[in-house]
Amino acid sequence: MSHTRYRKRRKSKEPSWLDDSKGFVAITFEMIDSKAFKNLTGSGLKALILLMRKNKEKHPIDRFKYQFSFTYPEGKKEGICNASFCRGIKQLYRLGFIDIVIKGGLRGVSKYPSYYRLSQRWKKYGTPEFKKLPDGYCLDVHGDYLNE
Repeated sequence: MSHTRYRKRRKSKEPSWLDDSKGFVAITFEMIDSKAFKNLTGSGLKALILLMRKNKEKHPIDRFKYQFSFTYPEGKKEGICNASFCRGIKQLYRLGFIDIVIKGGLRGVSKYPSYYRLSQRWKKYGTPEFKKLPDGYCLDVHGDYLNE
C-alpha cells in the first residue's frame, strides 16, 4: 500500500499578482482602444512596455512629468535588438506615446543616452488636434511644444 503525501499550501495574505516586487505595467483600456495603439507594430509595443516599466521604477506617481533614459544596451539586455529598438522608438514618437527630451549619441569621446518623457499626444492621434512633431524634434533644442 502506497501512501501519498499532500503538501499543505501556505495561504498568502495577498494574491501574488498584487506583489509589487514582481511588478507590472498598467496599460489603460483607453490606451488599448486608441487609434495610435492599434497602429503599433511588435517592436513599437515592446519598446512601449519597456519604456513604461523603466519610467514606473523611477517615477511611479506622475509618469508623464519626468524624463528618463533608456539605452540600446538596456534594450538588448531585455531582448530587443538595436534595429527593432530604433524602429520602436521612432514609432512611439510619431504616434505620440513619447517625446524625445534630449537626443543622445556621440559627443566628443563618449556616448550620451537619449532622454524620453511619456506623452499623452497619442490620445489625439488621428484627429486634427494631433500635434505631429517633425523627425529630429527634441525638447532641449526646440522647446516644449506644450507651452507654445
